[in-house]
Amino acid sequence: MCLDYEKAQRYELIYTARDGQGRASAVQLVVGIRDINDNSPTFAQRELIRNTPAHTHEFVPPLIVKATDKDSSADGNNNITYRIVDDASKNETFRIDSVTGEIKLLRQLVPISETQFTNSYTIHVEAKDGGTPPLTGDVFVVVTMTDDSGHGQLFFVHPMYNASVLEAALEGTKVAQVVAVDTTLKDPAITYLITNGARDNFVIDPSTGIISVAPNTSLDLDDSPEEYRVAVSAINLRKVKFNLVTAT
Repeated sequence: MCLDYEKAQRYELIYTARDGQGRASAVQLVVGIRDINDNSPTFAQRELIRNTPAHTHEFVPPLIVKATDKDSSADGNNNITYRIVDDASKNETFRIDSVTGEIKLLRQLVPISETQFTNSYTIHVEAKDGGTPPLTGDVFVVVTMTDDSGHGQLFFVHPMYNASVLEAALEGTKVAQVVAVDTTLKDPAITYLITNGARDNFVIDPSTGIISVAPNTSLDLDDSPEEYRVAVSAINLRKVKFNLVTAT
């Protein structure tokens, strides 16, 4: 048997002693389990994508990363702090609140190259817990900018979608449908693709945006997670340089 604080914090044992005359006496022993720092901070997604107009001075809505840690807070093992390990601007454009995980701009967000319709900065963020020794987890935040000339007006009708499906759902069962629109073209050629989080259990129709249960998939809760955070991207193929947006 392996003791795990995350599964049980205490055990209550009863010991009984008997003599040869049949008399018995019992005593209770309560064993408390102390937590050790054996879980690293984890992010729901390995990569986050945020689309924002170029030349902005702040993220609207706020850009926040959040990690969780299964360890106990009693010894500070799950107290998480954040820092930027690296970014494409050499730490001159972004800063992060070490406690809240909110990423803010130090200066106006400008494209790396004004000749491109979209430009991206990749920010490598590390989350560190308060254990001894501390453990870490990381996430990559991709900030994609659109220019001010009307390019890049491709967006999802909803930035986040919620859906549910039975664990016994069969192959092809519809789970949800995502919809993206482009305000700059009357007949955009929008293609959808899953970029993260499906674990090969869900597929998307590239033309309609319908997400369904993938072939040969088991969603049995005994073997599969209770929740999936699936990242979906939309690409407008009619643009000279295609634009991409992401929703979860």
